Amino acid sequence: MALIKVSELTNTGSVKIDDLLLISTTIGSGYTSNHISIGDLVSSQPFLDLQTIGTSGTSGTSGVDGYTPQFGVDYFNGQDGTNGIDGIDGTNGIDGYTPQFGIDYFNGENGTSGTSGTSGFSGDLYRTTSNSTFSISPSGTTLNFTGGANLAYTAVQSLLIVASGNTSNFMEAEVITYDSLTGYFSVNVTRYEGSGTFDNWIINLDGASGGDGSSGTSGSSGTSGINGTSGTSGESGTSGTSGESGTSGTSGSNGSSGTSGESGTSGTSGSDGTSGTSGTSGRDGVGGEVRSFTNSTTWNVNHNLDTAHPIVTVWDNGNRVIIPGQITATDNNNLTVTFSAPTSGYVNVVKGGDVITGSTAIAGTSGSSGTSGDSIFVQTGSLYYTTENIEVDGILTMPNIITGTVLDSAVVINPLTHVISYVPQNIRTTYGLFSQTADSVIISGTTAESSIIGTGVGSLIIPANGFSVGDSFKGDLGGVISAQNNDTIRIRVKAANTGMLLGDSGVITLSNVTNNVWTLSLNFIIRAIGGPGVASIGTIGRFSYNKTTNGSIEGFAFNTVNSTTFDTTTQTEMIITVQFGSNSINNVMYSDMFILNKIY
Repeated sequence: MALIKVSELTNTGSVKIDDLLLISTTIGSGYTSNHISIGDLVSSQPFLDLQTIGTSGTSGTSGVDGYTPQFGVDYFNGQDGTNGIDGIDGTNGIDGYTPQFGIDYFNGENGTSGTSGTSGFSGDLYRTTSNSTFSISPSGTTLNFTGGANLAYTAVQSLLIVASGNTSNFMEAEVITYDSLTGYFSVNVTRYEGSGTFDNWIINLDGASGGDGSSGTSGSSGTSGINGTSGTSGESGTSGTSGESGTSGTSGSNGSSGTSGESGTSGTSGSDGTSGTSGTSGRDGVGGEVRSFTNSTTWNVNHNLDTAHPIVTVWDNGNRVIIPGQITATDNNNLTVTFSAPTSGYVNVVKGGDVITGSTAIAGTSGSSGTSGDSIFVQTGSLYYTTENIEVDGILTMPNIITGTVLDSAVVINPLTHVISYVPQNIRTTYGLFSQTADSVIISGTTAESSIIGTGVGSLIIPANGFSVGDSFKGDLGGVISAQNNDTIRIRVKAANTGMLLGDSGVITLSNVTNNVWTLSLNFIIRAIGGPGVASIGTIGRFSYNKTTNGSIEGFAFNTVNSTTFDTTTQTEMIITVQFGSNSINNVMYSDMFILNKIY
């Protein structure tokens, strides 16, 4: 049932509804009601046109009043009369008109269901297995193995590698590289537990380490223990009694002084003797020391001439005068001759002429000093100089030139000081080392590693300790090559005397080539000097050749850094080798040109 509160009735038959009261009944329970605001139902139509409302049914006739006795007990209300007969129910009213806007003002229709949302992205995958065989390895070890493909690993991510079925053996590692197409891993071990070699592994993403927890409160300090009682001190020994001092003896009396003797008379002076004749000139300086030395940078000479300035001459084994780096007098009887490189030869040390006394009748005057030897050099400190002209009749030899580099050394005369200086190879920056003048041996029908360098002028030898940091070299080779299609070749640059590797192309596949030109360009740089593990050399090579089918240029490049076996403290003789992958007679190669230069 609904009760409608009407606040306005228009002249058109419409009403303005202020409120609805819904009343429902349930057998055995009173009324329940609910107010519904018309504004909530038809906010856009304040007036609701009800049109024609059904008429109410006619009321039933009232029952006859009951009779009230005159002497009833209740003088105010008579006894209830019998109920009147119920009136006939009125006909149902015509249903009211449904408004234009909204079908049901009390319950709206259900809305249609929304469309389903798109599926979320698939989560990243990390768990995989590996059947590669490797061992539990210590921190810092690089491991390479194959796992599952199409995983989400990226560099620097942490992963866990666990031996399947044996979880006490595992490693934690960081990803160096991961190939999602092949499943190939390269990782660096950061932590490990257990040991052993396995071929069944479980790999998964390692959870990030949690941050450090807050420090717990410090426990209270325990009470200090009671100090132990000190031990009793030992008794001091009794001091010995001091001995008595002896009495001093009495001093003896001084004796009387003797009388002085008389002075004797002075004798008469003797007459001067006649001057003796002058002595003959002193002879040339005599005495000296000759010593020989072999392959030494320091020559120590004990000459025993009692002079700090002897005359020193140095000779090589070919009896030629050589000039050392320095001569130092350590004292009047010893000196040291030093060279910048090990040198063999002789040193001659002499002293100036002695004095010879002339004959005298009575005491003759001293003879004049003998003339010095024929040396034209004067020593000042460790240097020798002369103001005389020097004419070289023959060969002037400069010592200490590095073996194999005579053509690359120089003697320089300073135009201001006129000092002659030796400039060794390692001071000069750019010069030629080797030039090939004949074809190399033809390499054909073999898989043996063979030299591709022919004979020439110059040298491919660098002596021990002949490198300096930053030394740079450039080599250019060329020749003719034939090779069957898809055969392989390997080019190596190494030391012929030690096998020390300087550059390596690795195994390279060739196209079909028939009597075509090839070239090889090499660049070397000395990165560090020293023994193995300290010295380092970097090499870049570029190999190219003309393809027979279309004349296009093909080739490859390679880069090698050797910081493990390279050694500058030993002699290095460079060689370049070629090795074919098969012994086919169609594989033929030789060189007709090779130039090696030092460029820095």
